[in-house]
Amino acid sequence: METKAKISVVVPVLNRAKLIERSLDSIAAQDVRPLNLYVVDNGSDDGTQDVVRNWVRRHADDKGLNVNLMEEEQRGAARARQTALDIVDTEWVYFFDSDDEMLPGTLSGALALGDAADLVCFPLQLVDLNGRTFTLPIKKGNPLRRQVFNSLLSTQAYICRTKFIKDAGGWNKSLMVWDDWELGIRLLRHNPRVAFLHRNGAKIYRQAESITGTDFGSKQGQWEQVIDLISADAGTDRRLREMMDYRRVILAAHYRREGNGEAARKLLDRTLRSTTCSPIRKWLLRLIYIYTAHGGRGAYLLWR
Repeated sequence: METKAKISVVVPVLNRAKLIERSLDSIAAQDVRPLNLYVVDNGSDDGTQDVVRNWVRRHADDKGLNVNLMEEEQRGAARARQTALDIVDTEWVYFFDSDDEMLPGTLSGALALGDAADLVCFPLQLVDLNGRTFTLPIKKGNPLRRQVFNSLLSTQAYICRTKFIKDAGGWNKSLMVWDDWELGIRLLRHNPRVAFLHRNGAKIYRQAESITGTDFGSKQGQWEQVIDLISADAGTDRRLREMMDYRRVILAAHYRREGNGEAARKLLDRTLRSTTCSPIRKWLLRLIYIYTAHGGRGAYLLWR
């Protein structure tokens, strides 16, 4: 087994005492191991740090592992990831989650494609709350469009050259939601060379609770903050600004589906008032809102 590679793995964790060992075991089992493994505790109060320390002690004789347990008391996955990124000095970095499982051969397979790339992407396997398993494939087409609509660069779906992600600004520590979505858009706007590993890289276990959370109403305003930030950064990129109008309308539809009609109406009205879209595209935004609010899926196929 090759015990050192030119990559670091970063794992933020918040109250995952019962789950993090599965994640750490899957990293330790890689045929090419990371040079450094950074576990960043984000204020756990369930004994997570003790579980990690015990895991490290059990692997003390394994010289191929260099585990760094760090702390970031200010809450937020982006802040925890950036705490580690600030000191990562390997050529590559992979951000992983504490409740998921890295599949065998992921690091070796991705690194084998990295010579002419800044990002190496791969599909993921999703396990839902009922135990059903699905593959989240890499959507074909323009990478930026795929990121906006399908989250091509979700956190565990790619490795990245460390210099490239640092040059792009790293994680935005002010964001509490959609931080990986925003980072992915920023990375792709820096025109990376992208390679694709066509097999699943990780098994993602959907949890009822996570650092970012899953519902929309409880974090109303935070989602809009991310969309507004991307819109402001878009500058003269009209297509990106229009894609953000689409995301606002989809968010409004989610509010409506969750029973928050007032928030939905305000966001929809704001979007339709402020957009520079043509009247026909404004009509299409209304149609997308109605379709999604009533349970429709895949509305992005209408938004060309």
